[in-house]
Amino acid sequence: MSVSGTAEKIARELPAESWMRLSAGNGTKGPRLYDWAYLELADLDPEMVGAPPGLGLWTRGLLVR
Repeated sequence: MSVSGTAEKIARELPAESWMRLSAGNGTKGPRLYDWAYLELADLDPEMVGAPPGLGLWTRGLLVR
């Protein structure tokens, strides 16, 4: 899947099953519930950018609320 555009555009195009309602903690009026979605964008071998070996694979993603 190729992803391009603004975060807002990408978020609008995510299917409903990509979203999860989670608490961001309690506020003065009770729980603060928000819809969240995470989209994995790319994997990166940290050694390719000069990081020390053994760190494992890095993942870049987009978290939207």
